[in-house]
Amino acid sequence: MQKNLYTLYATEFINNNNPRIIPPTVEIDLTNSCNQDCIYCCSAIYRKDNPSSVKFEHFTKLLDELSNWTLSNAKGGLVSVVFVGGGEPTLFKNYEQLIKYSIDKGFLTSLITNGTKLDKLLNIGSEYIKKMQWIGVDIDSADNDMYNLVRMPKTDGQFEKVKDNIKRIVSAGGKVDIKALVLEETANKQNILQLFEYVKETKSRMLYIRSAVLEKGKADAFVIEKGLMKYIEKLGGIFNINFRATQRDAMNTRCYSKCHALYLLPIFCADGYIYLCCENRGNKDLSIGSWITEDWQEKWCNSEHTKIYNEFDISKCPACRPNSHNTNIQQVINNPLMLEELFF
Repeated sequence: MQKNLYTLYATEFINNNNPRIIPPTVEIDLTNSCNQDCIYCCSAIYRKDNPSSVKFEHFTKLLDELSNWTLSNAKGGLVSVVFVGGGEPTLFKNYEQLIKYSIDKGFLTSLITNGTKLDKLLNIGSEYIKKMQWIGVDIDSADNDMYNLVRMPKTDGQFEKVKDNIKRIVSAGGKVDIKALVLEETANKQNILQLFEYVKETKSRMLYIRSAVLEKGKADAFVIEKGLMKYIEKLGGIFNINFRATQRDAMNTRCYSKCHALYLLPIFCADGYIYLCCENRGNKDLSIGSWITEDWQEKWCNSEHTKIYNEFDISKCPACRPNSHNTNIQQVINNPLMLEELFF
């Protein structure tokens, strides 16, 4: 059986004091501006203190560099690019042209957005929209009033605008996934039912439901009750809709003492810095420097990077997205004969 990437990465951590890995995915933040003020947002302070400092040509140069990324004796290789944000990426002027550029560079290209400016993708045509790996749209609630309460849009009419945009992109061949964080305000059967109805109405591909982190810097996440999780599973069958419901794991469920994901998901942020942790934008202790003014490839997997990996205290972490990757890698480290599936 061919070794998969988890096994490949685990082998690198086992055999080398200075791991050398080219990650499978990078995230690119186009802007730190946002046209919503979500009540659960963990990046509001970061966005305020770290304004955007990048231009269109910075991103095209970065994509050029990423497409030629090499590292001697390294494991892995870059496959996909996700345009996301400290802010709302579609507020960046001509963002759709960067998505087109990324696709032309050969990357599996995805977008995470609140959907308010999603219609601009139509500018690149259905040929490119169909080539996008996926488009994740955060709505959290399919009820107009609850949507406004949780996401706090800064302009009127965003709820209906988002729904219309999704329908137009789906009609153009886009693979749209509806995303919803569950917190106290939305943890009820009515809200969940409306989410499934929304997916059906917009003809979206999937529904992703995930518990929200309660507070930046804390390990706790909102706990979705078992009864509600069973209701989600029931509705998935009734509506015949693909879904994924995830309970963010708290720190006390983690089996690893180091964050291996510090080598697997770099974030090229709109403040010009590369952060090694998707939950720690703005934390310069988890940055290897500027991707605009410095040779970032020279700094990747250097001694500073290794030091961050060895010294980073994960006990201060909130429940995080890369937890499953860390868990799978650690299981292989503990038992090298194991082969785990890859979920990047």
